Amino acid sequence: MPCAYTTPSPNPLNFERYRNLHPDGKRLVKQWFDRALVENSNQQGSQFEAFIFLWFAFNGFAACVTVVDRDAEIIRKVGNCPDLRRRFIDLQTQEPEFANRTAEFASYWPIFRVQDLRRLSLLHSSHGSRREMVDHYLSIPGAGHEPECYEFHRSHGQEIPADWPHTLQAIYRVRCNLFHGEKSPSAEIDIRIVRQAFLVLSMFIQRVHLL
Repeated sequence: MPCAYTTPSPNPLNFERYRNLHPDGKRLVKQWFDRALVENSNQQGSQFEAFIFLWFAFNGFAACVTVVDRDAEIIRKVGNCPDLRRRFIDLQTQEPEFANRTAEFASYWPIFRVQDLRRLSLLHSSHGSRREMVDHYLSIPGAGHEPECYEFHRSHGQEIPADWPHTLQAIYRVRCNLFHGEKSPSAEIDIRIVRQAFLVLSMFIQRVHLL
């Protein structure tokens, strides 16, 4: 499918909605975010739990500024926000560490819908490297993935941009796989993907003072 994120939306988000949120609501969002950082730094903590608390915080912010209930619509609106797109690119330009983190996370793309892989009996099958596995999954109809436009870019000889909308799409797929119990804390590849998604989103939130 063609890429829907070629140009940003002309309609910016209203961040004042979050700034004017009731103090109890903002406190809850901040507590979720702080809990995520604690879980991530604690050697006894779970990388999966850290990501879950991070997502609680981000989703609370995103639902507030978009005034939307459906997750898919929230992701579309936040991903298309021109201000967040610009801030994401600026951070990549200004901080090499963040650029490296986004590039490493993008190296795992696309992130497949694990429910589809299970339905198609593709889980736990060996196909060599991550790239060989991705190529095999892409060759089989019905294996959904994010970013959705991954094959469009590849068919046009383009590298998919590791920008805000595509990164957020991939992070959301990590979220869905994890929340639906489709990632294993004993699987090394799952741990790496969740960790990279956590590092990118948490660093972006911190550096641009989103919360």
